[in-house]
Amino acid sequence: MIVYFCCAGGPTSMFFANCAKKIFKNEDKIYVDNIRKVVSKYEAGELREYDLIFAQGTGFTATKTFFEENHFKEYVDMVYLLPQVTFNLPKFKEFLDPYNIPCRALTVEECADVFKDLKKAKRVFGDLAERYNLEFKEDLSNTKVKFG
Repeated sequence: MIVYFCCAGGPTSMFFANCAKKIFKNEDKIYVDNIRKVVSKYEAGELREYDLIFAQGTGFTATKTFFEENHFKEYVDMVYLLPQVTFNLPKFKEFLDPYNIPCRALTVEECADVFKDLKKAKRVFGDLAERYNLEFKEDLSNTKVKFG
């Protein structure tokens, strides 16, 4: 299934998704890409070797058409809203709640923790780890995340 990270334009959510990927032991089994590419590849059966897929994109497009075109009810299992788009939480919840898809608005402080120190990211992504039975890396001191 797919975890969707969204921000205002996309670059912050891509970096954030890559940060999330780096803190887990099985990072080589986690795929990260734009929501449209993810859905296209997912439907073509190209992502079967991955345990988890992190999709990213904008939170400004929280419309029924956007959710339907990207097959949220079929594929998306969890959503994280970054601070730039937390105002859209009611729209996301309106569509996602009937399908029991959790949607979490992250605070500025949580995002700052992830960007500054991956060790603190464990606290932010505890719900993700629990939901998918993921194990955190023991040592994150040499873990680097590339932007983009």
